[in-house]
Amino acid sequence: MANRYGNLVGSKRISEDFETINVGFDRVQAEMDTKGTPADAQTKADAAKAAAIATAAEALAAHKARGADEHPNATGAAAGFMSSSDKGRMNAATADPTASTLMQRDAAGRAKVTAPAAADDIARKAETDAVQSNLNSHATDTDIHVTAADHTKLNGIAAGAEVNQNAFAVINDVEASSKSDTVVFVGGTGITVTTDPEGKRIVLTATGEATPGAHASSHITGGTDVIPDAVVSGSSGLMSGSDAKFVRQDGESKTGAQAKADAAEQAANEYTDQKVGEIVIDDASLTQKGITQLSSATESDEEGEAATPKAVNTVRQLAVSQIGDLSELQTTDKDNLVDALNEVFQSGSEFKGDVADAITAKGVPTSASDSKETFVQNIESIETSTVINGQQQLARTYAETIAANDPVYAYTTFLNDNSIVNPPPTSVVNAVDFTPDGTYLTIGISTSPFFLMFKKSGKVFTRLSNPSALPTGTVYGLSWTPDGVYLAVAHAGSPNLTWYKRSGDTLSKLSNPSTLPPDTGLSAAWSPDGIYLAVGHIAAPCLTFYKRTGDTLVKQADPAVLPSSTVNSVDWSPDGVHLAIGSNSASPYAAIYKRTGDSIARLSTPNFLPSSTVYSVAFSPDGVFLAIGWVNAPYVYFFKRSGDIFTRVDGPPVYTSGPANSMSWDDNNEYLYIAHNTSPFFSKYRRWGDKFRKMPDLNLLPASGKSVAFNNGMLAVGSNALEIYSVNYDQVFKSTNEALTLDGGYMTAIGYALESGQAGDTKNIMSIWR
Repeated sequence: MANRYGNLVGSKRISEDFETINVGFDRVQAEMDTKGTPADAQTKADAAKAAAIATAAEALAAHKARGADEHPNATGAAAGFMSSSDKGRMNAATADPTASTLMQRDAAGRAKVTAPAAADDIARKAETDAVQSNLNSHATDTDIHVTAADHTKLNGIAAGAEVNQNAFAVINDVEASSKSDTVVFVGGTGITVTTDPEGKRIVLTATGEATPGAHASSHITGGTDVIPDAVVSGSSGLMSGSDAKFVRQDGESKTGAQAKADAAEQAANEYTDQKVGEIVIDDASLTQKGITQLSSATESDEEGEAATPKAVNTVRQLAVSQIGDLSELQTTDKDNLVDALNEVFQSGSEFKGDVADAITAKGVPTSASDSKETFVQNIESIETSTVINGQQQLARTYAETIAANDPVYAYTTFLNDNSIVNPPPTSVVNAVDFTPDGTYLTIGISTSPFFLMFKKSGKVFTRLSNPSALPTGTVYGLSWTPDGVYLAVAHAGSPNLTWYKRSGDTLSKLSNPSTLPPDTGLSAAWSPDGIYLAVGHIAAPCLTFYKRTGDTLVKQADPAVLPSSTVNSVDWSPDGVHLAIGSNSASPYAAIYKRTGDSIARLSTPNFLPSSTVYSVAFSPDGVFLAIGWVNAPYVYFFKRSGDIFTRVDGPPVYTSGPANSMSWDDNNEYLYIAHNTSPFFSKYRRWGDKFRKMPDLNLLPASGKSVAFNNGMLAVGSNALEIYSVNYDQVFKSTNEALTLDGGYMTAIGYALESGQAGDTKNIMSIWR
């Protein structure tokens, strides 16, 4: 640190810069010696004060001696003293109408003037009362003004209205010739006209007294409005000429037709009785039709009898007892035994084909049409693979077309192929967190508005509008509930904790809990059920524990053993039972609490804890591992949990290059991402069983490392800006048996394919290199 007293180098230890510090203190002392003692300074200040008072007194006495000539009287253009004449005018002011005096209001706030004479004189109340009286007389003069009723009547008259206008203009070709002209309705043939003066009606009545003329002829053949003939079992209509001739001349009368019908019926009955009497029906046999005897027997050999429903039911029950209930068949078709058996044979044929394909995949060509003996021989001829120690079957995504048994390798890349619409202002991104479904991303920053929310669509992140109520200071911690509804924000400035409820793309601030963190909030974490919220903050008790009921947060009792200092980081185990915390400046720098109902209690301190400040803690998604990031090398410790016991496991042979500010596991417990405060600012670990290995640095790196969050193949990194990466996880390629150039990624497995597949398929491979 450079100044006029000394020049200290920040990277040096105090022991290395000790002499420079001594030199600086000597220079400070020397400068202080030249300034005198506090007593000397007080003496000088008292003397200066006395001199200033004496000088001011002398100036005041001289001013008084010069008298009235010191200030002139005031004029219209310059300030000054009041003249004696102006003083006299002011003293003579009165509320009476006195000439040549200033007007003054009396005790009631009134003043008087004489009666006006000129047009621009002041009018008195007497003059205005006279005007009001004349106005009242004018307003009540009905000869000049119309009444309200008259106004209503006039408003109903249209412009240009006349008395007795024509009631009609033209009816057909009859035109009105005057304003009171008359139209007369006259009846014609078969039509009478009657009037109803009281009812204001004219009635036209068809009397039917005259025979229609051309009107009737228009409805028959040759007319203009012909009605068709009636149709049998169809539409009504006119009677045709041939029908009229049949009815009037050729047709039988109703009485005659009935007599003939009766005679025909009697003759038919006599003939039928005769013929039926002549019929002789023999018993039925296997060769001819006839009368059949019914029988309920189920074991008879008789061929001249028919089975009754009882006999049929007896046979059905016997079939069910011997064959079984068809509805219980494990086939699609359960109603037909033949179809069901055919289905079984078809399924067996398909299974046989699958087995043949599997044998062929093992290098022995086999067809579904081969005999059982051939299948057995081919299976026996399959060469079993050699089991290699450490090999592992993995499900991975194929990046190209791959056949079973092809040599393959798995390869991971990171792409900066996401776009941010309306990116955040230049600011440090202290915290990042996705909603569990990955739709929304929130970030905490060090400048107003202190936190922002983005919505993801594909690989586009669009910044949403700020909520109406914002945090009051720098945001250091963010946490979403598992359902993505509630967001907790830990920040600087009262209330130190702000929480929101999301509806669609909108966040609404909820009421503050009655008990708030007493100082700056640094971290927040919801339990996996979204009920409990842990908040780490600067001042005691350093850890505050809340329970959510609906939209209300209530502080729960503090644990018996509180954190020893500022809590930088908090994280819940996936089962919501254990809570890990990282502290700042006093041992133990990390601690594990256990929740039982609404209470939490600190567990015994695990062995081999970090010996200095812990910035971050993170449980793996399966709750088996806990990563603790701290300020000194090796920067990251890994613990394995068994019940309430946390045991430190061997760390990776290569560590990060600096303190781990933030950590985030991937979704399948395999990778741990770390943001740290020295170059390259971002690191990635991979887990194999209980072992952890640092992977090569990424091809794309942030400018600094403050925070990190992983979700569904997306990785958000907070630095001096917001970086969002797409993770192409362990894509599988066919090995070409050539040296591989890994451009911006790293190999994660080498082995062979267990299944054939196309690009995009998730298939099994056998990894033989770990």
